[in-house]
Amino acid sequence: MENGSSAFYLSTFEASYSVQMVIFGLCLPLYAATVVANLLVFVAVLVCPELHKPMYLFLGNMAVADIVGCTSSLPKQLQILLTGDTEILYESCLVQMFSIHVFCNVEVLTLSVMAFDRYVAICHPLRYHTIVTAKKTLGVLLLMWTVTSAVYGALTFLAAQLKFGDNRKIQGILCDNMGMILLAESNTNVNFAYGSILMVIHFIFTLVFISFSYLKIFIECRIKRSTEITKHGLNTLLTHFLALSLFFFAIFVSAITPRFIKDFNTPALRNMRCIFQFGACIVPMTNVLIYCLRTKQLRKGMRMCCKNAFFGTLFPPFSKVSNVS
Repeated sequence: MENGSSAFYLSTFEASYSVQMVIFGLCLPLYAATVVANLLVFVAVLVCPELHKPMYLFLGNMAVADIVGCTSSLPKQLQILLTGDTEILYESCLVQMFSIHVFCNVEVLTLSVMAFDRYVAICHPLRYHTIVTAKKTLGVLLLMWTVTSAVYGALTFLAAQLKFGDNRKIQGILCDNMGMILLAESNTNVNFAYGSILMVIHFIFTLVFISFSYLKIFIECRIKRSTEITKHGLNTLLTHFLALSLFFFAIFVSAITPRFIKDFNTPALRNMRCIFQFGACIVPMTNVLIYCLRTKQLRKGMRMCCKNAFFGTLFPPFSKVSNVS
């Protein structure tokens, strides 16, 4: 059977319809709240002059990635839970695969540059405004999206060359590289090797980089023994570590599981993978909660956007917006 001649079929939780409706009832408001909250973060960073700083630009970038991630996966799964129709068009599957991988990579790269930003702010405070500028930050973010799109565009192109047989049920709630590799009847060595190399580079190397930044911040706090520096440093580490831990646990387990478990032959294993992949969809909401609860200035900007949206114009006059340094 040719590669593009038929649709794929996604899995969902193997439970009674009433249980699936409960899951649907929980996920629909969660999805809506996630999109609204991340959109509010992005708009706040865009229109509030006080948030035109590198750290908040990173948070705005993460909000965009989070919207891409949850929108490319959750709506289809909500439809499956509601209707029971698990079919997804071949082209839609490729688009979903591309979007999911771009979201994951942009998320981990954003967390990496945020760790570097905090390292410079704490360990080299006098040089911070020359090393990390808004112009450099925007350049890094543009490069991040460009490289990620190119790299995972190549991965999607390789997946599009695979040939599939009659078995087109992907063992998971979304289309991903490993899900398609497991179904392919043609040679998948190149796809598997390329995907594994990307996972090592984008996850293992970034973890090492982030760990190095954490270590330098911790050493700086120990050497200077300043109460203010120690408090600021530990607060930074805790906030960043919470977001990092949730993301890596959900994504890493979801990516590693199919490499060791080739056949999800029991409902328990299949439901376990669905839970892990749903966990990755919940990450965008947890990011907003973590940074809003621990970042006063961001909360202020979001409240201002809400107030202006209801009682005035959202975008302030151009003359009142300060230039980004």
